[in-house]
Amino acid sequence: MKHAAINALLVVLSFGAGHLMAPPKARNDSHSDALLTAGRSSDQTVMNATMRAAPGSPTNSNAPLLSKNDTSRTDEIKSLLYGLGDELASEQAYDKLMQRLLALAAVDPHGAVDYAVHHLKPPFQEVALTKVLGVWAGNDSQSAWDWVKTNKADDSLLVGTVLNEVGKTQPDTAWRFATELGSTMPQEAAGLYVSVINGMLYAGRYEDATRLLDSAVLPKNVRESEYGLAGFLAGQWAEYQPNRAAAWVLTLPEGGSARRQALAALGQSWAVVDPEGAANFAAELPPGPERVSMMASAVDAWFAKDPKQVDTWIAMLPQGADYDQFAAAIAVAPRIINSDPEASVQWAMAISDDELRMQSLSKVFVQWFQQADVDAMAYLTQMPPAIQSELRKRVGIVNGP
Repeated sequence: MKHAAINALLVVLSFGAGHLMAPPKARNDSHSDALLTAGRSSDQTVMNATMRAAPGSPTNSNAPLLSKNDTSRTDEIKSLLYGLGDELASEQAYDKLMQRLLALAAVDPHGAVDYAVHHLKPPFQEVALTKVLGVWAGNDSQSAWDWVKTNKADDSLLVGTVLNEVGKTQPDTAWRFATELGSTMPQEAAGLYVSVINGMLYAGRYEDATRLLDSAVLPKNVRESEYGLAGFLAGQWAEYQPNRAAAWVLTLPEGGSARRQALAALGQSWAVVDPEGAANFAAELPPGPERVSMMASAVDAWFAKDPKQVDTWIAMLPQGADYDQFAAAIAVAPRIINSDPEASVQWAMAISDDELRMQSLSKVFVQWFQQADVDAMAYLTQMPPAIQSELRKRVGIVNGP
């Protein structure tokens, strides 16, 4: 099963994000020239059909541009498509074929699928089917879903394409599709929902995603994983609207796995786009692992941009119940040790718990020594004798200056 790995920890962000494929290399021969000129006078009809029927375009009305009963127009597109032959001899020939294939998908999706299955070979076949299903799903979601569920239920890319496309405009329908297939393939259910959520996020339908999230039918191990659907949604949302994403996260039940997942992902994404905002939000959370993790992620990213401002912010931070854990997380952050190991030592020294302080100092100095920085030993020799002696034992420096 192609998408089995998606559901283990939901580390793959999209069930049907698509594949990149280089177009066929150009080849200069008489057959290629014939492909480039074939049907030139009729290509505008094909282009118009493709553009106007493309899902997600401003003019798409979720209905085929051409009537299915308009057999003359359908036959015209088929004639142009089949006139190209089966060989893709150049990039231009490939583009022309896809243009005509998608025009056919707008009026006769079954015919377009049949062409892709019987006239194209991998990797072109899967790419073509993905594009055709995108058009089909945008025009007739139910029949596109019925086809892919019956014929390609184990193909993550094609199933994901339909769910993603339908999720953009019909989130409830797409969610129903995912639940339907997920009931027969429970270990794949999380990936199916991810595809739908991606479609909703693409269309800016964040509230729809939050509304539907609780109704996801998932195996227990996926619901309680470290990074589940709530985390996926929060992380993606925070890249664009961190404050709104944060407001939603706070509505999740305290102590529940969904809130824990969402806070972790929110902190990671928010720290990238606005570390100061993420740090301030995290500081207001109740003491606990989620607060520590989010503050640490934010401060780590913020320090790379403005270390002086970070120092000022930390100096004003109340030393509450989880301050030691926060200081330890900051002290051993690799990026901070690499850029300012002395600051890492100072934060480790601020830890009140003796054992946690020594553990943190040991990690800092091990990494500092690995940098072959002569200042590391000089700094160590200036530390209080008791701490220096214990550190030497822990990092393996028994003798020395």
